[in-house]
Amino acid sequence: VPVEQFEQEMEWLFRQGYNTVTLDEFTKAINYNDQLPIKPILLTFDDGYSDNYHSAWPILKRFKFIGTFFIITNSVGPGMMTWEELGDLVRSGNSIGSHTITHPDLSKSSLNHQEIELRKSKKVLEDGLGIQVNALCFPSGRYNGETLNLMSRTGYNLGFTTEQGN
Repeated sequence: VPVEQFEQEMEWLFRQGYNTVTLDEFTKAINYNDQLPIKPILLTFDDGYSDNYHSAWPILKRFKFIGTFFIITNSVGPGMMTWEELGDLVRSGNSIGSHTITHPDLSKSSLNHQEIELRKSKKVLEDGLGIQVNALCFPSGRYNGETLNLMSRTGYNLGFTTEQGN
């Protein structure tokens, strides 16, 4: 999304009274029927591109919004967000989730490869940021039954895709 368009979209959400929520708030609402603010919205950003931090984050802050950033762990560094930037996002109340190590098509990956992608990316994020990671965004929205079974075994309780529905 071009920066100007993103800014207009965030301003529209703000003027309409939307309230961003964290992954934890979203999870508690789903699992325990915890209350969410009026007009809740979960804003997600995939991959960990540096413009998420340098362009989107300042706009989010201006409207007192937060986001959820799904990170490809092998890509942290030059051209993408750095560990320092990710740490700043976490300290500022944003959520971080896994987008795997290398962004493979999980629907076509072996069970062993999927397990490595899920386990290692979670561990790298948790160790690098000192947080608990419970959410996985499926690269390109693709997954299979093995992926869903692996999620609980590897410590995830939320999975995000491009498919509509629950």
